Amino acid sequence: MKKISIHRGWLMAAMCTTMVASTSLLSTGFSTCLNAIRFTYGISATLTSTITTVRSISAFFIVMFANWYFKKFGIRVGVSIAMLFGAAAFLLFALANGNIIVYFIAAAVGGFNYAFGVMLSSSILINRWFRKHRGMALAIASAGTGLCSIVGAPVLQSIIDRYGITTSFFTQSAFLFAVALLLLLLVRNDPADVGLEPVGGADYQELPAKEKGNESAGKLPKVWLGILVFSIMMIGITTAPASSHLTLNFTMDGLDAMTVAKALSVYGFVLIASKMVYGLLIDRIGAVKIIWIYGSVIVIAKIMAWAATYIPTEPFLFMTLCIYGLGVPIETLGYPNWAANMSSREEYPILLKKLQLGYQLGGLVGASLPGVICDLTGTYGWFYLLCSILNTASFVIVLIAYRKFVPSRKQIQK
Repeated sequence: MKKISIHRGWLMAAMCTTMVASTSLLSTGFSTCLNAIRFTYGISATLTSTITTVRSISAFFIVMFANWYFKKFGIRVGVSIAMLFGAAAFLLFALANGNIIVYFIAAAVGGFNYAFGVMLSSSILINRWFRKHRGMALAIASAGTGLCSIVGAPVLQSIIDRYGITTSFFTQSAFLFAVALLLLLLVRNDPADVGLEPVGGADYQELPAKEKGNESAGKLPKVWLGILVFSIMMIGITTAPASSHLTLNFTMDGLDAMTVAKALSVYGFVLIASKMVYGLLIDRIGAVKIIWIYGSVIVIAKIMAWAATYIPTEPFLFMTLCIYGLGVPIETLGYPNWAANMSSREEYPILLKKLQLGYQLGGLVGASLPGVICDLTGTYGWFYLLCSILNTASFVIVLIAYRKFVPSRKQIQK
């Protein structure tokens, strides 16, 4: 019987999934904790949301040193240190006991983990370990956000209900410390370090020549570059802030926190599946059709999140979060594809960096908006309605940009 050999690169992909899932405890998975902080200590909606603002500001400035950081420490040690910062952040959260200043300090420390523990490090590592199946490996890594919702939300809510929020934070701190040790033990910076070639071989060409991108594209006009960056900024406003306030949105409408946690677990399953399907469809039907399909779904989901204020029932909760999970991939996986389609290979890194900057700025602008809107209106629902409007505007801008600057749809398979 022939022995089946699995390339070590797939272990690296699994480690990336673990890393993304762990870091998501400080981003999308923080929804459960924010809800507990607010209602355990009676902190206002605005101040509660500002915790994530501080984290985003910290990450925004820290990520500027990414090149120096990974050059000095390497991926293996670098991501392990990032997990230790996450563990330290949750330790500070546990010791805060309702002190908002300590929460802000904890969030700032967590920004280090948030900057280096999500897709930035995963993309670098997978790019080194994979020539073939790189897209699938990235999809596996990004599935960590869904895994965090599947496992993290119900487990954390159960700990909070039984033992309190402080125990929940101590648990998360211990978990990230364990993940730091695991990454240090198993991650390797490069396949050559262990005498291997990347998956598919060093000379493997990931795509046939005719699918390598939009070779006929050049630089976008400055006006349109600004418009496109602004559209991605609007997407940034609607992504992490919306995800991190899902529990608050539905519990404010009268639903039980544990019920919402179970719904978030279902959301996680749907999200993972939707990301895998997104990865397959983008190569088959192109980015424009994907925008129409996934863009429509996420807009509908956010309108439903707003409507939950008026339909506070469990079936509507589960329906909303299932549809939400179906549409989310367009917000996180969309703009890297758009950058590839609207630039030459030489210009792609430059355009991608500018779009990422717009996305991060959007996250900063949007981080406190849910709390501000809730304090003004008495509900988080209006923030989600605003998100649906911003999403619609951003997708329309991107579609117009495709029509103007991508000459052939046959060239935009990725």
